[in-house]
Amino acid sequence: MKTENQTPIRPFSLAELKTRQEQGYPHPGLVEDGMRALERVLNTAQEQPGQPSAEPPVERERFGKDTATHNVRWQSTLFGWVTIGIDTHCFGREIHLDQFTMVVPIELTGQPDAITFFIERGLTPGIRMFRSQMNAPADCTEGDMASATFPINWIADSQGGQMPSTVKGRRDMDLIFLDTTGVGDGRKGAMVVLEVSITTRHGQLWLGFQRVYAGQVVRTTAEKAQSMGFATVEADHHRVAVVPLMPENAYPKSSFFGNFSHLAVGIVTAAINLEASVPLSSCVVARWQPSAKELPAELSHREGWFGANICWFNATIGCGVVYLDDGRSAFVHFKQIEGADGAPLWKQPGVFPMLTPMTRVAVRVVQESGTNLKATAVRPF
Repeated sequence: MKTENQTPIRPFSLAELKTRQEQGYPHPGLVEDGMRALERVLNTAQEQPGQPSAEPPVERERFGKDTATHNVRWQSTLFGWVTIGIDTHCFGREIHLDQFTMVVPIELTGQPDAITFFIERGLTPGIRMFRSQMNAPADCTEGDMASATFPINWIADSQGGQMPSTVKGRRDMDLIFLDTTGVGDGRKGAMVVLEVSITTRHGQLWLGFQRVYAGQVVRTTAEKAQSMGFATVEADHHRVAVVPLMPENAYPKSSFFGNFSHLAVGIVTAAINLEASVPLSSCVVARWQPSAKELPAELSHREGWFGANICWFNATIGCGVVYLDDGRSAFVHFKQIEGADGAPLWKQPGVFPMLTPMTRVAVRVVQESGTNLKATAVRPF
């Protein structure tokens, strides 16, 4: 995050990138086959250690369904892969909401009181995997993966039938991949958090598969971390922070320890015990890159509409936070997402409302208790 004491960072021009490539530096990745390019340009010639990166490092990944088994799959060229499957039910056709998120309808047999997923994984050497279901993360690198069970309630619908409902606090699971040896560009301590969860829309049960965070465990001082806006904890006599490696995770006031309080300390402690961390001075920190598009003319002249950017949005729990141009933040629920015509998207059959991080939106807000703001309308443009 940029502070007043940090020097602004200028991205390389195409000519400079070409020169650096000729000199043997890594060059930016390319977008191909629908996979997100993961750029690993280390701007050591222009950036100070521990400062935000103009070209944040990311690794190539993709979500999809296994063509042979139809199980849901996430694959990464750096960390490995994981598949999610079900035995007694089946998955419908997947929907890619954005490059970070995929949802898949679950076709149920009867009215089960729970649904059980089996998990398989293949890890790149040097990667360790942890698992958390709203509890302290457990190392599941070795041996067979235990299945994950989520309870389901059944409630009456408006037609007199029954529809599934999920149980808050027991509907999601986090899978954490931790680089313990520096597999990716020597980025020891780099990690990715995937969320696997179930949710309902219009009485349909869905599986959500979302990459919710990519960061790196770093050792630092409390003063240095505070100057850059990062919280720290003490682990094995080290002052430790987690810094974002992806622009979408570097939004204003972002906090790994705040957003992942159930697993953050456990993962950081494990990383330190595995010697999977680096000094902050050797880390390249991602920088938030929001859109700066002007409000559409039809909204800019109407009272009550503000320009904003999406900080984060969890597709399965259906909520997130937007950052207004005036520096305020507001909570947003999926039922407030509108189409270009102003109609709520959640009421449209077959539509799964989603807001992609860093995208530009127009919002209307109201003040709730204290200084908290809530969006009453969110319209991407």
